[in-house]
Amino acid sequence: MIYVVVIMSICIIVFLIRLIHERRQIREITVQLKDYNKETTEMKVNLSLTNKHLEALAVEINQTIDQQAEANAHTYRIERELKQAIAGMSHDLRTPLTSIIGYLQLIENKKLDEAKKDEYLKIAQKRAIRLQKLLNDFFALSIVDSEDYPIEREAANMNSLVMETLLSYYDQFEAMDFQPVVEITEKELTGLIDENASKRVVENLLSNAIQHSAGDIRVSLDRQDGFAVLVVKNKVKTTDKIQAEKLFERFYTTDQTRQSSRGLGLTIVQSLMNRQGGEITAQLQGEDFIIVSKWELIK
Repeated sequence: MIYVVVIMSICIIVFLIRLIHERRQIREITVQLKDYNKETTEMKVNLSLTNKHLEALAVEINQTIDQQAEANAHTYRIERELKQAIAGMSHDLRTPLTSIIGYLQLIENKKLDEAKKDEYLKIAQKRAIRLQKLLNDFFALSIVDSEDYPIEREAANMNSLVMETLLSYYDQFEAMDFQPVVEITEKELTGLIDENASKRVVENLLSNAIQHSAGDIRVSLDRQDGFAVLVVKNKVKTTDKIQAEKLFERFYTTDQTRQSSRGLGLTIVQSLMNRQGGEITAQLQGEDFIIVSKWELIK
């Protein structure tokens, strides 16, 4: 009987020691979490625990801390991008607006001859058109990014879509004295696309090439690995320090010393391609700036 009592006493003592030890570990975990929450340390919960259940709890806590850190970093990036977007939007809108006001004030000068008034009025009109385009782009981007923006993918002839869009830009090519090299496959490419969205993609890519080209423009459309692949290539100025991986960012500019941007055309293009399940990439090869767009083919 005495042995039973001794064994039970030993078991109770061991149990109490273990309980005290585990309570101490729980207090340590609590202190570590308090320090982390107070941002006095970046260390997570110590996993050198004797109780496997406490260790499993510590693992889950650390995973929660990691997720919270990722969420905070994401929130910080969103806030930073929003501030940059507001700054870029403010500058892009203010610049043509200030110019318009300035030229209108000049026109009001009674001593100004009619020829100068006509010249200033035309400049103000061009700035107004630029301002209108920017406002339309801001509105378009907000709509395209919305989940409510309707995308209906149907079978459509990519050859015709690209060619018709190219022909609609003939006057602009001519005005800029560009003779684009066009290579469109004779094989019929039927894509699973939203025709209106895809047409806007092609329009924006052509506009971008015309606006920023320093030389030749080449446009090609062909089949590649089950995709209709549109390549728009144009020469760029050697002084332009283009970062191809940033071209689809809002308000990206090749001149980082200024806040002026290249607009939102490529950002809208990327959103429209993503919404259709397509792909779009940009790269710089020497003096050639190349944008590659891919649409899924059904035949």
